[in-house]
Amino acid sequence: MIPVSVGNHPGTGQSEAAAVLLLCAHATNRRHLRKILDARGLKIYDALGWAEGAAAVARYRPQVIICEAILPDADWKDVLFQTALLRDAPKLIVISSYVDDSLGSEVLHFGGYDVLLKPLVEDEVVRVVGLAWQNWTNERDRRREAVWSAPEKGETK
Repeated sequence: MIPVSVGNHPGTGQSEAAAVLLLCAHATNRRHLRKILDARGLKIYDALGWAEGAAAVARYRPQVIICEAILPDADWKDVLFQTALLRDAPKLIVISSYVDDSLGSEVLHFGGYDVLLKPLVEDEVVRVVGLAWQNWTNERDRRREAVWSAPEKGETK
């Protein structure tokens, strides 16, 4: 199950929907992923390449990015390395047509979240996106707790 709320918006206190960026040049991948994820109440954003995707990341701050392994203007590593520098960096899920153990190992080694193989299976997409979102939320909450529990200057614990 994919939670649909990432907590309350700091300015309004309103519940904020989880956001996913579909970074896919192929329309069939975007349509299929959107069909799977739309029904779950998520905010879904699309980008055809990394230039457009980088602007979407800056504007919408998605918690999860689903990225084709190769884009017209970048590859998954470019996306990962540039988003990893962000505060509350999104979790990157790579989609690929090829069953390749080295891709899965490489994605995990460099800090990506997971790999989804095509053809995309609805249950697997929902499971992986839900776990990525949960992982992103847990990391964000741990960082916030660390900030709030850190001693003030001059104070000792």
